[in-house]
Amino acid sequence: MFRIPWRPRVEVPEFNRCCFCLPLRPGLLVWGYIKMAALSVFGYILIEDLIRMMSHSYFRVPTVMILLVCFVVIDIMFTIGFIVAGHMKHPQLFRMYYYYSLVSLGIFFIGYMIVLGVYFYTFRNLPAYIFLWTTLDSLYTAVPLILVQLYLSLLVKSELRKLSNNSNFQFVNTAAEASCSLDLNNVTSAAEP
Repeated sequence: MFRIPWRPRVEVPEFNRCCFCLPLRPGLLVWGYIKMAALSVFGYILIEDLIRMMSHSYFRVPTVMILLVCFVVIDIMFTIGFIVAGHMKHPQLFRMYYYYSLVSLGIFFIGYMIVLGVYFYTFRNLPAYIFLWTTLDSLYTAVPLILVQLYLSLLVKSELRKLSNNSNFQFVNTAAEASCSLDLNNVTSAAEP
């Protein structure tokens, strides 16, 4: 598997509950099913729009739309793997989803910064209040998405730690090895006269 050549010096917090109310693994499963439902609806809407755009010969399909559909399909595949990992307690699938979530978080953050930079450059001549309003509007949607994805990554990392710590857990029956000895030479019986 992929090994990181350096070890980070930051201690990552460990969570025992998802959203502070559900146990970790069932909470991750609920999160996976909710994400799968949302991705399915979003993917359906995207594909429907893409088909409608392709049906009109005068309308050119934007490349961003095709990239979004590809990203949603890849995200659905990894989410299916995440749900399977949650049900089977499979650490390798959890690890793959953890790395995928970190990479997708980085790509989303970098893409958002690029879009924000292009937006600043393109609409720099707008009045200040409109510029500020639209910038804050985009921040209100992007920042919570980044924070939720980071929280989910931390939850998956906590589940990975939990699975790796419990993998060698076993019960040892030492009752079969126990011995009891009794010395009857010095004991007097109550039945003797």
